[in-house]
Parts: sequence; C-alpha cells; structure tokens
Amino acid sequence: MRSEVYSKEFKDAAVKKVIKLGPSKAAKELGLPVSTIFGWSKMYGMSSSMKTKKTKSVDKWTPEEKLDAVIKTATMDELTLGEFLRREGLFMANLEQWKTDLTNGLKSAAGRPRKDPELFELRKKEEELIRELKRKDKALAEFAARVVLLKKSHLLFGVDEDN
Repeated sequence: MRSEVYSKEFKDAAVKKVIKLGPSKAAKELGLPVSTIFGWSKMYGMSSSMKTKKTKSVDKWTPEEKLDAVIKTATMDELTLGEFLRREGLFMANLEQWKTDLTNGLKSAAGRPRKDPELFELRKKEEELIRELKRKDKALAEFAARVVLLKKSHLLFGVDEDN
C-alpha cells in the first residue's frame, strides 16, 4: 500500500470541497478515499458534524427552514458559511439544491392562474357568449339555406316574386 504526503494547502482545499460538495462527492472528485477525507476533516474539527447526526437530518427540514437557510447564507463569506454548514450538518450541495428548488417553485407558481372570482365570472360569461354565437350562427346558416331554396324554387316553377 502506497502512502502519499499531501501539502497543507491541498488538505485545506480538500476540506473546503467537503464543505461545498459533501464528503463522498469531494472524495470522488479529488480521487481520494472517503476515509482520508474524514481524517483530514477530523484534523479541522469537522468530523462531529459529518459523522454524528446531532442536527436534524436534511430531509426533515421544512420548506420554511430551507428558505430561511438559503436567505441567511446568501450574504455569508466562505468562512462563515463553512461554520454555518458544519453547525447545521449541511453541505453546500444541499443549499444549492434548495435554492434551485425554490427558484423552480416560484417559476411554476408564476405560470399557474390565480383562483380569482372575477376571472371565474369572466370565463363563465365567455363560455355563455360562445354558446350563443354558435346558436345564432346555426340559425343564420339555416336562414341562408332557406333563402337559396326559395330562389331556386321560384326559378324552377316560374312563380312571380310579386305574388
């Protein structure tokens, strides 16, 4: 088994990646074993938030809490953000996913029509007018057909139009 020595800067960068991506993604991206990542994180005092579940599980967060976390972290610098993520037991990937979900939710909500009573009444009136227009169109077509038949009957039978 081969043992490599990594510089302190590389370890710092790796731990920052762990904060942003999570341990497994960071290990995969860096080509390192997850156990190595956990060891370095332990050196930086991060292992408790990465291993133990003292904080609430990510899937147990309510939408309000997720929104609050996204808003809080929007203006944080990297160091403060890292402390927040460790304290809450989160990863940067969680925040990015929540932000995407919130944005998509707002986009889809904007596309849905509101349940407005005035709008409902207008749609009902529109449907009624369309039905009335179709009825009158049929009546007009029937009347036009009768006029054409009447003219043809006069031509065929030679009936005088004055009578």
